[in-house]
Amino acid sequence: MGKKTALLLLALAALILLSTREGPSALPSAYGPFDGGWKGCSQFWEFLQRDYRAKLLTTDYSVLAQYRGAVLITLGPTEPFSDWERTQLINFLAGGGTLILVADVEGTGNTLNFGVKISNYLLRDPGSYERRPDFVVLRNLEGEIFSGVSAILTNYPSYIEGRRLILGGRIVEVIEPVAGLGTLNVTSKALTTPQAYPDKNRNGAQDPDEPSGSYPVIIAGNFSSGGRLVLIADPGIFINNIIQSNRYFVQSLLEWATKVETSTPLGGMERKTVLLDLTHSGHRPELWLWSAWLTDKFFLLSLGLVAAAVYAGRAGRVKPPAKPRGRLMQEMERYTKASKSSTKADFSLPFLACYRHFLRKCGRLLGTEPSPREILETLRERLPKEFERVAETVRIGHLVEQGVLRVDVETAKRLISNLREVERSVEEWSRR
Repeated sequence: MGKKTALLLLALAALILLSTREGPSALPSAYGPFDGGWKGCSQFWEFLQRDYRAKLLTTDYSVLAQYRGAVLITLGPTEPFSDWERTQLINFLAGGGTLILVADVEGTGNTLNFGVKISNYLLRDPGSYERRPDFVVLRNLEGEIFSGVSAILTNYPSYIEGRRLILGGRIVEVIEPVAGLGTLNVTSKALTTPQAYPDKNRNGAQDPDEPSGSYPVIIAGNFSSGGRLVLIADPGIFINNIIQSNRYFVQSLLEWATKVETSTPLGGMERKTVLLDLTHSGHRPELWLWSAWLTDKFFLLSLGLVAAAVYAGRAGRVKPPAKPRGRLMQEMERYTKASKSSTKADFSLPFLACYRHFLRKCGRLLGTEPSPREILETLRERLPKEFERVAETVRIGHLVEQGVLRVDVETAKRLISNLREVERSVEEWSRR
């Protein structure tokens, strides 16, 4: 089988893939909607598509003007929000939109301040956890978004913070007004037990500057001038490894966020548009699609068939003689490529590179100057057998170096192989 046939088969396989591929299936990014791994969120994305016909937001926030009153879910952002983007989000909220921001200390959720923000510190709660205090279990749930929910399992959560004031000897969180939105009226919140504390230095123990308290991990509320905000300080709630434990919360949250009462004669409800924000994921959607395409099982099968066909065509050919291996061979190949020589008869430059490498290394191992004379004399004294094997090759190398002699391919390979064997013997001698 020739190269043309192999290329034809490869092109045919690519055509089949492009015509049958339905969509991306697996991506290696944390919190990725197409990542089927334990830290991916493919199950959450399937739920959004199946029950709410969600769409991906892959451009920029200027398109939010087309989705008045929609629900925007920003899950695990890894890139900062600009002032322009914050303004677009404020306009979106002022128009009746709902923003569900899910972020942690590893992301940039704390840079998006709406009077309250996500803290830079992780939480630990010895009073309510699964396996260890880093996997906090939230049981103190208040508000409509937790309808029918008894507990929420987290994975290294952070918490929501505002400006702290002391009123009557009690520390409270004060939510400051946001220009264009007014004050956030918190209607739902999920709190830790009073034993929880921020692990600021991440040493797994409570230090004096890490006060215990009941910290909010999830809050939801309405702005006085319109719009709704949900802050969730842990994307781990939605990962594939945990989401089944939180399915009642996910359902309740989306029911609350998308519900719109209608005034039709028959009554009933309609749903708001749901957008999953990919603009701050740190990856371009086009790259995601190509990654998924390349990792698809059908692609691997097609590539395997092509490779088998090419192998079958080459199986009857006579195998070329084995090339010498090792560092000398690498040097030879590197210098051959660097020389860009079109002739195969003159192999002087690659041989010369290997010869010089041999002198440098053997000089270092033998403790002599890297010159042909010094190395030959030392070999005659310490390794007489190796001196006899390499003396002629070294003399030829010296002549090539002086420009007196040139060597062809086969001669160069034979000489390089001889140098490699002597080099190995010198290495063994130096270890004694």
